[in-house]
Amino acid sequence: MAKMYLRSLSLAALMTGRVIAAEMVDVPNASFEEPRAPRVPPFARPAFSGFDDDDWLQTPLPPWWTFGQLAWNQSAGVFFNVPDPELHITNADGEQVVFMFATPDLGIFQDLAATYEVGRSYSLTVALRGGSGGMPLGSPIELSLYYRDDDGYIVPIAATEFLNDYTGSPTLLLDASVELTTVQPADAWADRPIGIMILATVGLDEPQLQGGTWGIDNVRLEARGGLVNPGDLDGDSDVDLVDYLSLSLCLTGPAEAISCGNDRADMDGDGGVDLKDVALFVGRFTGSPL
Repeated sequence: MAKMYLRSLSLAALMTGRVIAAEMVDVPNASFEEPRAPRVPPFARPAFSGFDDDDWLQTPLPPWWTFGQLAWNQSAGVFFNVPDPELHITNADGEQVVFMFATPDLGIFQDLAATYEVGRSYSLTVALRGGSGGMPLGSPIELSLYYRDDDGYIVPIAATEFLNDYTGSPTLLLDASVELTTVQPADAWADRPIGIMILATVGLDEPQLQGGTWGIDNVRLEARGGLVNPGDLDGDSDVDLVDYLSLSLCLTGPAEAISCGNDRADMDGDGGVDLKDVALFVGRFTGSPL
């Protein structure tokens, strides 16, 4: 995965054709206001490990972990954004922010109710702050979008690693983003639930990059573009035999470019219209409304 500094921004994927408007996807507890951290010292609460009913979960205890002064379930949680002007994060969303140690394999993740919609691209943005607690410059953190396969395993499909280069104000968060390009009907993640993960990617063999804590807040997921109804080639809001006639007129075979003037017939996005597109079309057939 590409490494980027926190001030770097990714370009959004471009969309063509008849599209629906960009919209924000609901991320439960996106600003980490629950569970409530104490409003008195130590102002922090471990919040992600062992709470199966929470929206956010902590990555499982790795086999290499040995319990010392800090237990695994104490290595990430929420803290109250205290009003002290020397400590208060001025652009935090709400009253609480996540703390997460720069520890190998440590992360938080969430499976959303929303799914990866065919024809749409996605942008995940998170407000971050490195450098706390003596975090070394260059310590990495990764934002990713994933889906779960048929066996329930997490499969990342878009990820970008960011490096701590924080030498500015300790009271300011910086936005970092990762982009997922247009979902195609043939993609394994099409129509599957969206997963988001924030993971410390420092290696076990990189002790010089371990230590310190990340501040994490204000998770935002935007869905952009998207066909109104994949397979609806004539734009009448259904997928019926009229659309199939249009598809059949566009059939070229896998090695030839589309020549019928309707790019939406290429449902798998491989540049041609063939039997694979027919199979995808059949899976989205609705028939005409009565």
